[in-house]
Amino acid sequence: MTQFGLNYDPGHFADQSTQIQEIAKTGAAWLRIVLKPDRDLTQVMDITHRCGVKSLCVFALESIGPDLTIPDQVAHYRDMYGDLLDAFQLGNEPDQDRSAAASSWVMDQNELNRYLEAVRPLLPNTPLIGPGLSSGNPDWLHGVRVDLLDAVAFHPYGKWPTAEEVKAKSGGPWGFGPLEPLAEGYAAFGKPLWVDEYGAPEFELRDPTGYMGSMTRALAQVAEVVIAFTYHGVNGFDFVDASGRKLPYYAAFTQAVSESPQSAVVIKESTVPTYKLDADTSKAIADHGWTAASDYFKMGGGGYVLCDQGIAYYLNGPAAFRFVPFE
Repeated sequence: MTQFGLNYDPGHFADQSTQIQEIAKTGAAWLRIVLKPDRDLTQVMDITHRCGVKSLCVFALESIGPDLTIPDQVAHYRDMYGDLLDAFQLGNEPDQDRSAAASSWVMDQNELNRYLEAVRPLLPNTPLIGPGLSSGNPDWLHGVRVDLLDAVAFHPYGKWPTAEEVKAKSGGPWGFGPLEPLAEGYAAFGKPLWVDEYGAPEFELRDPTGYMGSMTRALAQVAEVVIAFTYHGVNGFDFVDASGRKLPYYAAFTQAVSESPQSAVVIKESTVPTYKLDADTSKAIADHGWTAASDYFKMGGGGYVLCDQGIAYYLNGPAAFRFVPFE
């Protein structure tokens, strides 16, 4: 049964709890987040779990730190996040051309195999998802150690949901043909399929929301997990604007998820718990130098608590995470 999700960059929002709750309301069961060496995602991933959503953490080009080998960097993230890592994705768009965007970690099959062979033993109990392949050529997987993967992921950008041609805003043709042959090509390698990015710039299409709905339903027929691009941060693909206001893609995706006969997701209200701050906890916050997120926001380091108003508190400056006890 298919589960759905969204790509999410927490760097765009100060109030993580509100945004992740809104993502959960779409019926999303997964959040795809890129790991970064200068960003502590503990708070984001913890809130994600509290909302009943799982984390697919991507080790992409941006995830590589300056001082560690790639296996050591993976081990660092594993030790840092522990059980918050629901699934781990190694690589992003390795099959792109060398002139591809900076977000694509281009490599050949032998290089990918070396990383897979080094990383698989580090994550024996965590689903290891293949890199999101985006060239539109499933044959690129020949020679890749797919036996080390729990699923193969791909990005069907430019594909039509059905054999019917998608129209550009100008009325002319758009895209590169139907989804089905591409999905069949990847399925031939015998692994479950995940789609970890898909979508289209709304300014390119005559009917962008119709495309989002149709593509979401079509992907539910071929993939176990279907993750749209993106909640916010890329012009034309966004589900919400910078203020969190919902854009048309949000409603189109939510409706398609709710109507999908294969969806295993039940749309529900957030289950993020809130806590009353007693006098001892308030004193501990003051002693540790925590300030309200509305006054101070730091993505790297620090920690947080949730109080009865849902305010996140961050520890000023780089410091080890400290748990403040709750009564």
